[in-house]
Amino acid sequence: MRGDTFSFISLPEHPCSYREGQSSRMTLLFNRNQKGESKLIDRETNFHLMREHGFFHNQNMPFLFTCKDCNSCVPLRINTARIKPSKSREKRQNKFLDRFEPHFITPEDVTDEHFKLFANYLVDRHPKSGMNEMSREQFLDEAFKFSHGFEMRDTENADKPVSYAWIDILGNEANGGYMVYNTSPDAEESLGTKTLHAMIDELKEKGVQFIYCGAWIKDNPKMGYKENLPGLETFISGGWVRFDPELHTQRTDALDILSELTDKELDMKFD
Repeated sequence: MRGDTFSFISLPEHPCSYREGQSSRMTLLFNRNQKGESKLIDRETNFHLMREHGFFHNQNMPFLFTCKDCNSCVPLRINTARIKPSKSREKRQNKFLDRFEPHFITPEDVTDEHFKLFANYLVDRHPKSGMNEMSREQFLDEAFKFSHGFEMRDTENADKPVSYAWIDILGNEANGGYMVYNTSPDAEESLGTKTLHAMIDELKEKGVQFIYCGAWIKDNPKMGYKENLPGLETFISGGWVRFDPELHTQRTDALDILSELTDKELDMKFD
């Protein structure tokens, strides 16, 4: 992409999913070539933007929140090198793994079972989400925007998938996509959290050091589980530091980063 510059498009404001009465706005980043044409950013650049500038992702498109009068969306990632062993957590996970098996799958392995899990989860947990309008074909196409899927299968129930997540892996980095799981009354307790911990463990086993986890908002019940994840870091002052949920509650650099990236060419270097 050398010779290209960046351009951005700010989407219209819409009601925030996490703060009642608050509006939300995402600003998407694109490449602009020497002819002035905009094009989608490639995977390597996406990971560079997460790593070097703390970007988020929406359907694999890099963006920053540029909401009016609100800077509450704090970027998080897991540094697996910071994870300290916990005997109590290991005991809980081992009991979980006695019944449920983790698998990384390819986009070609995604089936109607995964779509049914996805659709039921949204109806139950996020009935007003625009993702409810996603068709089976759109869901299957979405899987190909990621390098892998991650699933847990119930060995005591015909190996049926009980949770599923999109995940993109590049070198020693991974970008966590949307996760869904069985929300029926008879489902495994804390299935979503246990699936997430299993995925972290499996990614670490594969040599992944950094797992990007999207945004966190203080005192939001939908986000509370994130602050208990192991090895957390947040992006501040141009770099990633150990995350403190009492200290790191605001992000105020979004407009500065956008101005920097669109005013000059970014020197892309991939280690």
